[in-house]
Amino acid sequence: MIRKKESNVNKILNFLEEGFEYLPAPFETPYSYIRRINRMPYKNYYNTVRQMKKRSVVKVFEKNGKKFIKLTKKGQLEALLYRMHMNKQEKWDGKWRVVVFDIPERS
Repeated sequence: MIRKKESNVNKILNFLEEGFEYLPAPFETPYSYIRRINRMPYKNYYNTVRQMKKRSVVKVFEKNGKKFIKLTKKGQLEALLYRMHMNKQEKWDGKWRVVVFDIPERS
């Protein structure tokens, strides 16, 4: 079975959707936990967030002098649609399988 590679956008969307209200923006230093979770280089993370901001999937805002990222309604919808798409059942491979087992009787 071939497993599709998850895109950086979907990694960030899923991470934001799973309960984090907002994340530190990529241009701030405390992004290391994102990188650890997603194993995503800083440059890729920065570019991905910039693309998501252009598409209005995320909103970058400032709070207490630090920048954060938050999902917009459009981003929440996109994350939900992606999650629904990932749960689709794969097509049948056309092979039948038979499982045989024996349960011994008690005497």
